[in-house]
Amino acid sequence: MTRYLILPLAAALASCTSMAADETSAPAQPPAAPTIVGTVSSAAVPADCPLTIAFGSYAMGIDNPTRARAEALLAGDRGVVGFEAHRWGREGEVTYCVRTRAAADAARLFRAVRALVPPRPRGPISLRTAGGLSFETPPPRR
Repeated sequence: MTRYLILPLAAALASCTSMAADETSAPAQPPAAPTIVGTVSSAAVPADCPLTIAFGSYAMGIDNPTRARAEALLAGDRGVVGFEAHRWGREGEVTYCVRTRAAADAARLFRAVRALVPPRPRGPISLRTAGGLSFETPPPRR
């Protein structure tokens, strides 16, 4: 009779020992999060982008009217060779990589798009040029 009691006890001890060995052999690593600088997701934007325009969200979507005006400006400008949208969020967050003919075109477009940004946009907006110009909307007041 005791033989029948020892068998399940031995099996239970063996399973506990194997579980403890699994936990100590390799600690669990959290998944790597994308690197985010300001509102621009650096994982999504090419490093050689002359002008980046990022539209972020405060959990209620991006500023679509400003995005549409900026897109229309880029589409009609002769200094723009092309632009790509890199989507990185669930609420429409997007970063545009704008390819320009020259660095002067990127600086000019930086100023033109900056003029389109309202004082209190719906979400954060940031602009950066490869030449070092940078702008970010201030955080909302509480």
